[in-house]
This record gives sequence, C-alpha cells and structure tokens, in this order.
Amino acid sequence: MFNYFNTETYLSHPFDVYTRNVSFLNHSEKENHICPLGNLVGYLLPLWLLGRHLPIKNKLMINKVIMNIILFGSLCGNMNAFSYFLPLYLSDLLI
Repeated sequence: MFNYFNTETYLSHPFDVYTRNVSFLNHSEKENHICPLGNLVGYLLPLWLLGRHLPIKNKLMINKVIMNIILFGSLCGNMNAFSYFLPLYLSDLLI
C-alpha cells in the first residue's frame, strides 16, 4: 500500500520540518506522500507477511517487534503512512 496507494490529502506532521531536508525522508512532494524509506518498507513488508508463515522459531515475537517498529516509525515520521498502516496493524493484532 505504501508504494501504490495515491492520495491528494497530505496529513501534516510536526517532524516534517526536520525530514524535509533529508532526501531519503522527504515525503511531502510525492503522489502518495511516502518517502523512499517508506517505499522500501512497502516492498519488504509483504515479504515478511508471507515469510512469517514459515516454521520460524519465535515468529510471534519477531512479528510483534517488526509490526511495532513499523507502527512507531510511521507514527513518528509520516501521518499518511500511519493511516495506511493502521488497518493492517489492527487486523494483525486481532488475528
């Protein structure tokens, strides 16, 4: 969703002042308002969501850590990414 969902609404974030100067974290001028770091996460996260069904030791703990890092990172960095990720996080939490 981070890579393909386009929106015209930009949800401003207080940290935008700091991330606007870093090219890898600048997300205000894109069609989907996601920075290149978020696009990278958007490609890696589906791999984890498929790979977590493999027989991995402690996969529930690893899954919680990964999902919480993405939730916290999107909350601290980009409100659009947070609003895109929140339904996935909640559905994963309920399952």
